[in-house]
Order: sequence, then C-alpha cells, then structure tokens
Amino acid sequence: LKARSERSIASIENLISTQKDRLMGRARSSLNSGKAKEAIHFAEEARKVDPFDYSIANFIEQSKQDLEGRMRNLYMQSTIEERFGNVELSKNLWKEIIQKDIP
Repeated sequence: LKARSERSIASIENLISTQKDRLMGRARSSLNSGKAKEAIHFAEEARKVDPFDYSIANFIEQSKQDLEGRMRNLYMQSTIEERFGNVELSKNLWKEIIQKDIP
C-alpha cells in the first residue's frame, strides 16, 4: 500500500504542476499581449490549483499594480479631456476603463 500511495501522491503532484504551469503560461502570454485582466484571471485559476505557490501571488499582485497604474492614467486623461469639452473622447476612455479594469 505504501508504494501505491507514493505513486498516487506523485501522480497528483504532477497533475497539479502541469495544470499550474499551463495556466501560468497562459497568464504570462496574456500579460505580454497587453491583456492584464485576462492574465489576472488565469493566475487566479492557477492559485486555486496550487495555493501554496507564492510566485503566483506575487504575479497577481504585480499585475494588479500594473493594471491599476494604466487605469489611473486613462482616468486622468479622461478627466482632462472632459474638462476641455471633449466629452465623446472622455466617454470612449471610460468605456475602455470599464472593459479593461477588474472589479
């Protein structure tokens, strides 16, 4: 029974590692292509698979900070455009913020 249990544990660890690597690969490729919201989603799924891997938590935190900075810039730009009377451009920037930001 001990040998069978060790094989089962190794199989489960391999499955966890494979799923985590696949999801983190998708997260990194999404982040590289500028889709931070999607990258965070994939990284959150990877964290559900392996909650003890702190590199995933660091990736999520760094991605969130990066996204927050970009959304802050869009917000500032939208506010400036609205003050100068470019309401349509401001609306488009807000739509982009709503589409790309996370709740």
